Amino acid sequence: MLALGFFDGVHLGHQELINLAKRIAIQQDLKLAVMTFFPHPKQIIGNDQTPQTYITPLEQKAKIMQDLGEKP
Repeated sequence: MLALGFFDGVHLGHQELINLAKRIAIQQDLKLAVMTFFPHPKQIIGNDQTPQTYITPLEQKAKIMQDLGEKP
């Protein structure tokens, strides 16, 4: 099961989406993976070099996602 998104702030809505993917993965006996992007895709695909402000720094985002993926 893959939850895919930019997850800019890993706010409650993002956390619920990841938790939903986690519940589905558990029900279907699948592994859970979360894929995010850094830097923002518009800086790569759109060639937009405007400095991007991130709500949650990358290291903190990784820690939050790791905690969300831990077994209950």
